[in-house]
Amino acid sequence: MQEDLALALVLRLLSADGLQAIRNHIDSFPQRKQSENVKNFQDEFIQYLATIDRVIAFLQGRDSTLAHRINSRLFLPEGSRFESLENYDQIDEEAEHDDPLNWAFGALGLQDRARHLATLYLSDLCCSGRC
Repeated sequence: MQEDLALALVLRLLSADGLQAIRNHIDSFPQRKQSENVKNFQDEFIQYLATIDRVIAFLQGRDSTLAHRINSRLFLPEGSRFESLENYDQIDEEAEHDDPLNWAFGALGLQDRARHLATLYLSDLCCSGRC
């Protein structure tokens, strides 16, 4: 039997139990200056906890129905990585709609668009080492 240990570690961390352990670890430190990403994680913790397992299932292809909820932009907490979507607004400023990703994914790219948003969500959680 083969197992990808790196993937197993990431999936363990990016789970409800993993996020709870991370929060417990953060809470165990004395109050100190925290990055914006850590503050966002603390502020949105309940929402992250409620969504992480479903987002991972979606990205693994086990729950394709979640794409509609992710694309609503109301389901996932949106941290600093979602600010990059403002760049799409500038590209699409003359369009008749308010959807900044429509130019990239169109009406037929529902799953791909949701995967993109889910990836931004995970990127916020991982915070690229700037925590």
